[in-house]
Amino acid sequence: GIAVDAYGNLPVPAPSAPLDLTFGRDSVSSDFQTIYVRTVVTCEQATQETLEIGSDDGITVWFNGVQIHVNMVYRAARLGDDKLHLTLPKGKSVIVFRVNNGMGAWRLLARFSAY
Repeated sequence: GIAVDAYGNLPVPAPSAPLDLTFGRDSVSSDFQTIYVRTVVTCEQATQETLEIGSDDGITVWFNGVQIHVNMVYRAARLGDDKLHLTLPKGKSVIVFRVNNGMGAWRLLARFSAY
């Protein structure tokens, strides 16, 4: 199984619902800002997973220090707009998301599902 440790003290094992990190409209303006989110994924054994992502707006993803995905777009976040097939090794892996926000609130949705 996969256990996720990220900002916000997510429960272990990982929740079945996607990780949803949102700043509401009442928060400090996030127009033209860049947001980084770092997550540590721990696997009991090597596994293949699909990382489903939704972002508002553009998204860049690093897996264990290697950039694996870039999609510079202006869009609302919808889970599954980007799908990455990953082989997760046994032990800990680090995933870093960068959201490049245009205007308004930003959002990041991410969830693992076996492929």
